[in-house]
Amino acid sequence: MTQVVARLSYLGSLGHLTKISPQFEKSRKVSGPRALQPSQFGMLCPCDTPEGEAWGLVKNLALMTHVTTDEDERPIMSLLVIVSASKVPTSFLRHVTELHMVEQCYCLGVEDLEQLSAEELHMPCSYLVTLNGLILGKHKSPQWFANAMRKLWRAGKIGEFVSIFVNQKQCYCLGVEDLEQLSAEELHMPSSYLITLNGLILGKHKSPQVTSPMGLPDSAYKPSRQTYKGPEGETAVIDRVALYSHRHNNLSIKFMIRHTRRPEIGDKFSSRHGQKGVCGTIVQQEDFPFSERGICPNLLGSKAGVSCGRFHYGSAFGEPSGHAVMVDAISETLVKHGFSYNGKDFIYSAITGMPLQAYIFMEPIYYQKLKHMVLDKMHARRSGPRVMMTRQPTEGRSRNGGSRVGEMERDCLIAYGASMLTYERLMISSDPFEVQVCRKCGLLGYYNYKLKTGICSMCKNGENISTMKLPYACKLLIQELQSMNIVPRLKLAEA
Repeated sequence: MTQVVARLSYLGSLGHLTKISPQFEKSRKVSGPRALQPSQFGMLCPCDTPEGEAWGLVKNLALMTHVTTDEDERPIMSLLVIVSASKVPTSFLRHVTELHMVEQCYCLGVEDLEQLSAEELHMPCSYLVTLNGLILGKHKSPQWFANAMRKLWRAGKIGEFVSIFVNQKQCYCLGVEDLEQLSAEELHMPSSYLITLNGLILGKHKSPQVTSPMGLPDSAYKPSRQTYKGPEGETAVIDRVALYSHRHNNLSIKFMIRHTRRPEIGDKFSSRHGQKGVCGTIVQQEDFPFSERGICPNLLGSKAGVSCGRFHYGSAFGEPSGHAVMVDAISETLVKHGFSYNGKDFIYSAITGMPLQAYIFMEPIYYQKLKHMVLDKMHARRSGPRVMMTRQPTEGRSRNGGSRVGEMERDCLIAYGASMLTYERLMISSDPFEVQVCRKCGLLGYYNYKLKTGICSMCKNGENISTMKLPYACKLLIQELQSMNIVPRLKLAEA
């Protein structure tokens, strides 16, 4: 199962990559699989879940979750035992090189506890070598041993998810008064190390420089904005370019395009609290109503757009004032800036010049444009691909499909009395098919191209055969019912 990653935003792509979809039937009304189990706390996000029937079933990993694979301990234990008891094999010599002490290249120095005395076990200059809590031996130079093991880890001899570190000191708690006494040069965690990923240390990288024709150093790569024209003729700006290679060292280029879109009729907008709405019309600035102070709003909302059932804290306090928590404080702020106490203003119509019959409530509101835009959803086709089994047009804009006319759309057309439009939508523009029907038995026949006539399989003749058109899906349904010993018969009437 493959799916294209959604790159609408950083948080959206992060949630898409960390999504967990179980193989559980979403239509079942069971609360157990939808709940967050105790063993999942800390690994799964308790807030990020979709709405609808997939609520609770589709979960996401927590932000700090790191997916690892199980690592077998026996190869590492055998490696330490072999390396500590004898010389390093020839295959390891290529990777365990350039150590600080040349004479220790052939031995990592892990000493067996069974061969040490009690005094040697408790010496202050010796360190224990542990693997998942299991003590394997002792070592006198932990930093050298950790560097040697990291070389083997970078060479791929040790698993990717094996952490190698030296725990020299324990962290101690500090109070607020202790933090004030620390300087910027002091280090609170002496056992912290620079994180390495696959042998690459994260840090600054200087671009290679070449010499310009004037003899001055010039950068080999200069970022610049270029215009890209897509296959549908939509122009965009290349915002980011990434170069990467596959397993077979095939160079690939991935780029992110950006397009600035102005609001159009049908675009979807929303506040920070889920108050969604669709742009109904766009008018000129001179046709917008204005107040006595000359303030002209840039967005008009209908009173039917905010239902009483969805009126919440964000609608009452968050939108009029931003972050205020009291109505009195909001009103005092409005009066201080020259507005009315309750936020209502006297509005004049820009078309007639007369004042409106009611006071209009004006407020600064934070609204955002959603990704549901008309330019992405607008689609039409005259002809195109069809489904092989039903011979009906494909479904979906991405597959160049047709618009679906379901049962409700059919009922609306019938209620309007548009019978010919219903006939055209459901058959002529969908899947018309010519069949041979026997007027005597009502079963489907077939056309004999050699005799150039229709023949009924039941009556064994073609005397009562008539040619008619019906949807191919209907013909397919009749044949499927016949395979289950259900014989539907068609009664024909004179046209």
